[in-house]
Amino acid sequence: MLKEIGYLPVFIGIAITLLTIFLFLKSIAKSTLENPAHTGKRIMIFLFFWLALQAAWGFSGFYANFTELPPHIFLYGVGPAFLFILAVLVFSPWRKGMLKLDLESLTWIHVVRIPVELGLFLLYQLKTIPEEMTFSGRNFDILSGLTAPLMIWLIFKKRSAGKNALIAWNLICLALLVNIVLTAVFSMPYPFQKFGMLQPNKAVFAFPFVWLPTVIVPVVLFSHIASLFKLLSKEHSLKQK
Repeated sequence: MLKEIGYLPVFIGIAITLLTIFLFLKSIAKSTLENPAHTGKRIMIFLFFWLALQAAWGFSGFYANFTELPPHIFLYGVGPAFLFILAVLVFSPWRKGMLKLDLESLTWIHVVRIPVELGLFLLYQLKTIPEEMTFSGRNFDILSGLTAPLMIWLIFKKRSAGKNALIAWNLICLALLVNIVLTAVFSMPYPFQKFGMLQPNKAVFAFPFVWLPTVIVPVVLFSHIASLFKLLSKEHSLKQK
C-alpha cells in the first residue's frame, strides 16, 4: 500500500493522527481533574501503545484480509476502541471525569475533520477509496470541522450563542460522523458492500490510514459524547470550565 499510495499521503495521515492526539491531550490538560498532568501522561502512554499496535497490524497486511468475517479491523481495531468508550460511560468514576473536561478544548478537536476530509479526497484521487467517502460524494463531515471555530467564537469568545446551540451543533455533527462511518463500512470489499463497487474502501486497512477508524474516529466520537454528557448534566453551565 505504501508504494501504491506514495509517501506524501502517508506523512499527511501520520500528521493528522498526531494532531488529533495533541488536541485530545490538551483537553485533558485543561480539565479540572484532580491531577490532569498524571492522567494525561497515562492516556498518552496508552494511546501510543494503541497507535503502535494498529500500525503494526496495518503495515503487516493483517487487516487486509477480505475473505474472513467479521473483518479483522472490526474485531481488533474498531471494536475495542468503541468498547472502551462504552466502559467510560458505564464505569462511574470515569463517567464523572467527563464532567471535568473542558468544553472549548473538546470542540477544538473537531477541527481535525478538515484535514481528514481533504486527506480522504486525496485517497479518492489515488483510487484507494470511493468517491462516496468524500465531500464530492455523500460525505459532508467537513462541515463539522469548518464550523467548529465558528461555534467556539460564538459561544466561548463572543458569548452570543447559548448551551442549546452547542447541543444542537454536537448532535448535527454526530449525525454527520455516523453518516461517513456507515458509508465507509459499506464501501469495504466484503459481501455487505453497497458503495464504491469499482473502487472500494481499501486505504483504511493499511498504515497509517488504519488510524482513522481505530484512533481518530473514536476520539472525535468521544469528544461529542463527553460534550453532550457535560452539556446535558444538571450541574453544568457554559460559564463553567
